Formats: sequence, C-alpha cells, structure tokens
Amino acid sequence: LDRYYREAPYVGTEVYHVGVPLAFQPDGHEVPVKAMKPLNLAQTTPTRIYMHGDEWIARVNRLRSLDRLPGEFLFVVRKPVDPDGRRAADEICDGLVQTGCLVADVDDEEAILTFARIEEPDDFALEGE
Repeated sequence: LDRYYREAPYVGTEVYHVGVPLAFQPDGHEVPVKAMKPLNLAQTTPTRIYMHGDEWIARVNRLRSLDRLPGEFLFVVRKPVDPDGRRAADEICDGLVQTGCLVADVDDEEAILTFARIEEPDDFALEGE
C-alpha cells in the first residue's frame, strides 16, 4: 500500500474538501483513482452511528456534485455488535453503497487487498519516481 497510496488531505476543491487517509492518485489526475477511508460505526448509540455515517454520505454526495469523487471509493467499516447499533450501521452502509461507494468490513482483509490492488501498465510512474 505504501508504494501507491498516500494521504490525500484535500480531496475536493479549494472551497470544499475532505481528508482521505489512503488515496491512489497517479500523475496527471486531479481526482484520486482509488481511495480508502476507515469508518468507525461502532459508536455508543444508534444516533451517533447515524450522525457519523450521514455526515460521510453527505460528503460523498458533495464531492460527486463537484465532480471530485474518487473513481473508486472504499469505506472500511467497523460495526457495533449490539442489534440496534448493527441495524443503524447496516443502514449507513446501504446509504454509502447507494452513493456508488464500496463497503468492506474491517476484518475482511481479502476484500480490502483486492480493492487496493493496482495493475501497473508498462509506462506507469508515480509522482517523484
């Protein structure tokens, strides 16, 4: 991951941007091609889960309206174990999927690594190489 992914503290525009901890943005691309964001939905109450998750759904929608949403966006989600919290987290995950994002459980290492994989064309070069 370290070879391809960097922190992208300003995905968006000068007027509106969000930080994304892992983004793959090759030279010449204004918007990351791929991005991953951990999302802790294991909050203490369903209300907190909805508030935190709805905030990210709104951010994704805003980035899309600005044409600055990464080409592929994966949320790596930690969910609570209690039934009410789990239902709230599932609703948030469904909302993220409806925005066109992908969602993987924090423990699903295979899904995360599959998403993160980058196919290198022969003429591929990272910025600074």
